[in-house]
Amino acid sequence: MLKKSSILLVFTFVFFACKKAEDRACFKGKGDDASLEYVLPIQVDSLMLYDNLFYTLIDSDEHKVVLKGGDNLLKHIDVQVGDKKLTLRNKNKCSFLRSFKNEIHAYIYVDTVRSIHYEGSKQLLSKDTLFSNELRLMITDGAGDVNLILKNSYTSAVITHGFGNFKLSGYTNAAFLHCNTNSYCDTRKLKVTHGLNVISNTVSNMLINANSHSFKAEIYESGNIKYVGNPGTVSFSKYGKGNLIDLNN
Repeated sequence: MLKKSSILLVFTFVFFACKKAEDRACFKGKGDDASLEYVLPIQVDSLMLYDNLFYTLIDSDEHKVVLKGGDNLLKHIDVQVGDKKLTLRNKNKCSFLRSFKNEIHAYIYVDTVRSIHYEGSKQLLSKDTLFSNELRLMITDGAGDVNLILKNSYTSAVITHGFGNFKLSGYTNAAFLHCNTNSYCDTRKLKVTHGLNVISNTVSNMLINANSHSFKAEIYESGNIKYVGNPGTVSFSKYGKGNLIDLNN
């Protein structure tokens, strides 16, 4: 059995050695630092962002993606565009063979972002303010930090499950914020002028700026909703152990 395993291991290394390093999704070093630019053929407003990439959103009239990292790794970043949607995936494998310092950064240049679907454990941030009529952020099975600056008419931010979190700042007319399982958020620097609807189904805390015309809060778990600001009206429904806590006092 040991002899067969040794033969298989030797064969595996010989097989991968026949390919150039940049063509192998595994068994390679990261290579020299490099950048790779994709000019998008169409304008996109929806983003599908997957794991093992550090994302930065940049408000711009250009429509492109710039990847930065080891040149052996960049070739295995899958960039797909269609139906006004941009999808990014890291298809590099065997990450345990590479140092944790070998990060890949994706810089996304867009002028409008309407929808973001994020499944990541790294980081998603905006370099400056993202402008749009609305923004719908969905974080699924993620554990990364999301930090966005917004200016729009409507904002929806939902974490379906996982250990993810979002931090939002800027301005919006109305907002819907929803955290589940172990997720949390901080929107104390997000100014909502009209309606604010917050649902807590998490064991962690949600920190909210409730200085809006109306504030509706629902708690289904042990996490608290802690708020600053003075809303015009407050509607609170409690179905779990968490509490609505006024941080102004």
